[in-house]
Amino acid sequence: MKKVKRNINNVKNSTKKIIAGGAFALTCVTIPMVATQASTVYQAFNTTVGSFNGNGYTGYLSKTNSGTNANVRNFSAGGGYSVRVRMQSSSANGAWTGYQSSGSFNVSAHSDHGGGTSVRLNFNNRLTTPVSVQVQGDWRPN
Repeated sequence: MKKVKRNINNVKNSTKKIIAGGAFALTCVTIPMVATQASTVYQAFNTTVGSFNGNGYTGYLSKTNSGTNANVRNFSAGGGYSVRVRMQSSSANGAWTGYQSSGSFNVSAHSDHGGGTSVRLNFNNRLTTPVSVQVQGDWRPN
């Protein structure tokens, strides 16, 4: 009888180890995929750019790759106005794009925008734009 109980306990312990090992392996595979996906999947944005040379911003996303531009798609600026865009981090700003009113385009990265850097898009109105402009679309920092 003791031998049967010991065998049952061994099976229970083995099952726990297999489940724990499987969960650990799944975690090791899933976490890098989520971290990579963060900057390769497009994220929606919808923000207001203030009037008279005002600014608007997206939330921060983490870049995966160094030396790659951000991609913007399905972009639209309200009221027939246009805004310029740059990629920005806490330590450096990329170059401004030309003024955009709609479409898809790339936004240049600064040389300091390496992999792992948190970046956002900074939108800017013209000095002569008398109203706030709503901008929306999707972007990814790469």
